[in-house]
Amino acid sequence: MACGVLDAATLDAESFYEDYVSSSLPVIVRDERLRGLRSLWTDDYLARLAGDQVHEEVRLADNSSDFPLTKVAGERTAAHTLAHFLAEYASPERTTNLYATNLVIEKLQHDLERPPFTALLDHGCASRWCAGLWLGAGDQRSALHRDFAENLHLVVQGKKRFLIFAPNESLALYPRPEPANRLGHATSMPAGARTCNDDGGGCPAPFARFGAARQRALDCTVHEGEMLFLPSAWWHEVESHAAEGRSLSLNWWFKAEWPRETLRAVAAEVEAPGGHLGPAQRAPAYRQLGVELAQRGRAHDAAPLLRRALDLEPHDDVATTALEMLRTRFGVQALRTELR
Repeated sequence: MACGVLDAATLDAESFYEDYVSSSLPVIVRDERLRGLRSLWTDDYLARLAGDQVHEEVRLADNSSDFPLTKVAGERTAAHTLAHFLAEYASPERTTNLYATNLVIEKLQHDLERPPFTALLDHGCASRWCAGLWLGAGDQRSALHRDFAENLHLVVQGKKRFLIFAPNESLALYPRPEPANRLGHATSMPAGARTCNDDGGGCPAPFARFGAARQRALDCTVHEGEMLFLPSAWWHEVESHAAEGRSLSLNWWFKAEWPRETLRAVAAEVEAPGGHLGPAQRAPAYRQLGVELAQRGRAHDAAPLLRRALDLEPHDDVATTALEMLRTRFGVQALRTELR
């Protein structure tokens, strides 16, 4: 199943927020005015703008690897100046596959404004732009993972194929909890999702649940001049394909809006018997999300999460403090919503 496609001219900020952000619905937005970026944002142009800028997130992989860029523990990265990276990434003499990820060049905001239909989203960026480039020679691929942010990803050159799973599929995708993210940013599946299904034989044990979820996934290809809106908590695996030896895209990450349907899916994931979170990990997962929502004034959503964290771990001082702050600010009556 593929993503729907809209024309940017038909979108305003209010309708986009209600129809796609609040509904947690991926969609491709086409804007023919963006096609000129490919001829403008050449390597020479980028070098002139920011050649001396040092970028830490240049990912490295052997050219022979079947799974070159995993975005998970164990990958290799190295700092490069932008000029050095641009001289190396497409060189036939290079011995590694180089890919610059989330490369922020502030001066590019003079060429491209933030899309107006995202005006109701907040990325907490002082410049109010903060878009990041993703640049390589093609054939890069990310492992199956999810981001707890709203994502708008624009393809400038080449194309990108996204395999996308809804938040309520999480238990079939084998999340791997991490200290900084109790729910898990990446999957524990070997070599990612699509590799597990490519041979037609399904997934090796113990990953049998993935096969059914794969049948329900969205398979969306984003072409030049198109943007994919990927809501928070949607799982995705990405393949980058070059045009004329170059793959270039740009994305904005915005703070997660946490629609109620997404919150319910996350709560079901945390509570699931036999799920990826053991009893000792459930309270921190609820606390992490509850504190984030409390800090944003989402009392009705934060309070039941914090109360559940305290049910599981009564001596959790962080959850207690956050809940007391909400009671002081909003009153007891405002916090009686239950987690459902």
